[in-house]
Amino acid sequence: MSATAPMRMGIIGTGNIGAAYAQAIDSSDVVTLTAVCDLDADRAKNVAGTDAVVFDSYEELAASGLCDAVIVSTPPVTHESVAIACLKSGLDVLCEKPFTLGEESALRMCNAASTEGRILAMASKFRYVPDIALARELIRSGAIGDPTVVDVTFASPVDMTERWNSVVEISGGGVLIDNGTHAVDVVRYLVGPIKRVSAMRGRTFGIDDVEDTAMILAETGCQTIANIQVSWAVAAHNESYVVVRGKGGTIRIGWAESKYRQGDGGWKSFGTGYSKMEALRANAEDFARCVQQREPMRISTDDVLASVSVIEGAYRAISTGQWIEIESNSVSASMGKVAASSRV
Repeated sequence: MSATAPMRMGIIGTGNIGAAYAQAIDSSDVVTLTAVCDLDADRAKNVAGTDAVVFDSYEELAASGLCDAVIVSTPPVTHESVAIACLKSGLDVLCEKPFTLGEESALRMCNAASTEGRILAMASKFRYVPDIALARELIRSGAIGDPTVVDVTFASPVDMTERWNSVVEISGGGVLIDNGTHAVDVVRYLVGPIKRVSAMRGRTFGIDDVEDTAMILAETGCQTIANIQVSWAVAAHNESYVVVRGKGGTIRIGWAESKYRQGDGGWKSFGTGYSKMEALRANAEDFARCVQQREPMRISTDDVLASVSVIEGAYRAISTGQWIEIESNSVSASMGKVAASSRV
């Protein structure tokens, strides 16, 4: 495959996020959609359009030879089995968040990718929002001094009562594993690894099995405090969804505009706001460059494993009422765990 040819991408799971990926990469010169798969044939056909081939099963798609890689956007409980099957079929995999339901599953997936010599990455659209990348540069440049507090809020009323997200056996949890995964990754991307977490869930409205409002309090390795609020039940009505405060200033990352101020100075605007389609396309294209040219992605395997560990730690914090230390995950250490467990 030529390094300049568009990468042939398949999408497994054509629900809301799968359909969004198809729309996002439609205008890409780096990625082209060649195949889709979904249990709902009509939905798959609508997403496929006139150019992509529709398959009844992901096994058939993986064996078709029509794809170089796939986006896995099925419900989380299926991510491990679908991703590993595709990896073993010689396909590279971009897996939608949450990556999987727990650390052991994540390690098996990463081990399979290593064994097969394939690329396995977690979709992380907020890392591909230009405003967040610019904010990261501002923080690293010392523009606001040492970051002291980070607030992340993803809160908007969404009726999940009839969706798989509210079935814990399928989703692994509620809004905490869903939107919390994004929030945790934003914190880690901006201010570094999280070393311990506390968490609590709020009251629920019409959902019994999973939480629809939750909070995480976290501390990073550089002693930055992160306050994460996520909800499907209430609206935040905030112009900014991320606020980073340092001794020397403040950064506000907003849906429509972002800005920062140093000391008591005036606000300076930067970036262009949030575009879901642009973020998804940039994520898919970064993945394609990694596959085709072996360029490192903006999100690493260590980041993926840490994402799963922090969310799992937050659920343990809710059940125990205690602070949970987050073990430092690295690829080498994690692969060692897998190898050791396989010899038992």
